[in-house]
Amino acid sequence: MLGTHSFLDGGLKVGVQRMAEGFAERGWTVDYVSTSSSPFDLVGRSRRRRFKGVWLDGQDRRGVVVAPRLVEYRFKALLPVHRLFVRAPAQLHWFEYLLPRWIRNKTYSACLHETTPNVVFFDRARARVNVFRLSDLPEGFLHEMPDAVVNLFRRHLGMRGYDEVWSVSHSLSEYADRCGYDGPIVEMPNGIDGSFAGIEKMEQRRRRNSAVFVGGVSHPWVDIDLVERVAGLLPDWVFDLYGTGADGKRSTAPNVRFHSVVSRQAMPALLAGYEVGLIPFRDLHGRMDYVERPLKFYEYIAAGLGVVSTDVGGLREGMGGLSRFGQDPESFAAGVLAARDDGRSRGADFAKRFATEHSWESIIERASDRLERLVRDQAV
Repeated sequence: MLGTHSFLDGGLKVGVQRMAEGFAERGWTVDYVSTSSSPFDLVGRSRRRRFKGVWLDGQDRRGVVVAPRLVEYRFKALLPVHRLFVRAPAQLHWFEYLLPRWIRNKTYSACLHETTPNVVFFDRARARVNVFRLSDLPEGFLHEMPDAVVNLFRRHLGMRGYDEVWSVSHSLSEYADRCGYDGPIVEMPNGIDGSFAGIEKMEQRRRRNSAVFVGGVSHPWVDIDLVERVAGLLPDWVFDLYGTGADGKRSTAPNVRFHSVVSRQAMPALLAGYEVGLIPFRDLHGRMDYVERPLKFYEYIAAGLGVVSTDVGGLREGMGGLSRFGQDPESFAAGVLAARDDGRSRGADFAKRFATEHSWESIIERASDRLERLVRDQAV
């Protein structure tokens, strides 16, 4: 599986990591590839840790055992897969130069990847079956992903480089179709960690007038300015934001607080202490047209929170009556108050049913069955 986030870094897990864990638990032997390391990783503590693991400790050759039957690898690269460094399609070949010999010689039963820069290694990961889990709009990452890499996704779709596409939303299924993909497209959404199913047993008291956001605080599509302006309209509320990019960040609003990434194990109990979950997204390169139900939406509902979101892209169509919507500070603030009442009225039984119906376990079981069938049919 070609991912991007590392199991070794901790923090929130994305869909392809869930797939890697779930497939390994079901008997698959999984090689998971996270973000490559280049000599430019000497700047920044986390990047230096990544550099040491790859260039000094040989993680590209030996890997690190994450769980039984699940090993994480990182590859060496001459450059980061970033638009500041990759300026021409010809540079994509440079990512082959430092690949370890074993990946060139190995043939897998299947290769699966998401909308991740590690698609640059796709042509070198030989597999009998190839699946693209279309989790995000590739063009939505043009602020950092090179044009040539975004075009790789389109090319592989148009040339039928995949035996099947697993889309997380209807709008992304339509995107694959517009790119010329004429193979099977299966809608397979995001899911919820199983630990949320026991949320009603948590005795932690919800703090009155409390709202939370979990995710990448530094992402350009996260409208922090909107949250700060809403906080000014609701001075008796507290707004806590957790995620990457929050370390050391300070707000202009006294009731907005930034916190580091929270571990997956701690997430259910953390969310259970709040009344409202925030989705303050802004559109970016049309990315939100293809976002209907972000992963955090599932977690907010499963933790018994009300939800308030900006009204952009496909969010209203995807979340519908389970979320309130506001586009400016005044309407978003009104949405916060209404969402609090929603969460209280739905109660713990609703949250538990939602968590069970949308569990990662059920989604991964379906995905594993489909992949087994694809591999079996290919063998025949």
